[in-house]
Amino acid sequence: PTLETIMAAHGSGAVLHSRDQGIALLNIDVGGGTTKISLIVNGKIRATTAVNLGARLIAHDSTNTIVRLEKAGRRFLSDLGQNLDLGQNISHDLKGRVANRMARALFDALMTGAAPWEEFFITAGLGELPSIGGVLFSGGVSEYIYSREAQAFGDLGPELGRAIRREAERRSFNILDAGE
Repeated sequence: PTLETIMAAHGSGAVLHSRDQGIALLNIDVGGGTTKISLIVNGKIRATTAVNLGARLIAHDSTNTIVRLEKAGRRFLSDLGQNLDLGQNISHDLKGRVANRMARALFDALMTGAAPWEEFFITAGLGELPSIGGVLFSGGVSEYIYSREAQAFGDLGPELGRAIRREAERRSFNILDAGE
């Protein structure tokens, strides 16, 4: 996870932007199964972490029947008082609620270092953050965060992208456009 996190920070342009602007940035790489986060200060990656959060923790077919349900997906459902299994339907409303819960968990973990449950962090957390000048997003879900993609692909991508953007804005993060 650490190598992927470092590659994402470079590939998104976050390292270069941090160096050029002389600021601290977060690169948040949101994928299907995990989210990888880099703290970059003056162009140097100072810390990385990875968490069990992603669009494909719950995947469904065209009828919203669950076809993939990871342990962390079950945990997010449980946080909402839901106990779904493979073969059951997930409503549009519940997909949105799960995505909102994921977004809150992500930013709570970033801001406080506290995990919503024991296995949320895959690697050690970032620790105390300095003043953050901006956040860049990368990974498949970033296409929804930046409104570059509208098509759904049988997972929580669209809902998660919108929820992460709303949560970042609610917490007054300066969202920067990723270079790549």
